[in-house]
Amino acid sequence: MNFRLQRHAAFAAAVACVFFLAAQMRAAETSTTEAPTAATIIMGLEGVKNNTHGKLAVTADGLQFTPDAGAAAQVSVASIRDVSVGLEDRQVGGIPMMMGKAAIPYSGGRFISLFSHKKYDSFTVEYVDANGGLHGAIFRIAKGEGLNFRRELASNGAKISPEEQSPTANQEVKNETK
Repeated sequence: MNFRLQRHAAFAAAVACVFFLAAQMRAAETSTTEAPTAATIIMGLEGVKNNTHGKLAVTADGLQFTPDAGAAAQVSVASIRDVSVGLEDRQVGGIPMMMGKAAIPYSGGRFISLFSHKKYDSFTVEYVDANGGLHGAIFRIAKGEGLNFRRELASNGAKISPEEQSPTANQEVKNETK
């Protein structure tokens, strides 16, 4: 009887942790500021190492990335050829979360996996350097910020292709036989 009570208490504690983590992640996603957005450059920006954390902002001159340590890098509006935005997610928690999921009996770790994902936007900028070489920079920014950056760059005069329209569900497929 005592073992059964311990199992139930452990399961209740795990569920409480999951809801606590989910509430923290949702609160972090909904907070927005007018200051430069926290971003990570995944790759492609000249003069900045890959996977560098910093701040991303749209200025009158273009797109500016300021690393936490180091000199800022800027892409001018005139050199931008296209901008694309995608929605991505990744599992958070690392090894402690993985161990917690493995410790929950009866495949309860799958339930925790539902709440241990963080969504973010991938923001890609295609630009031309001073020598005419085509480059691309990929940023990871907070969910929902990618479209805001795209709109700001378009309003500043960057050449951006129109947003792709998703196909409608009412498309009719014609099946022709000859």
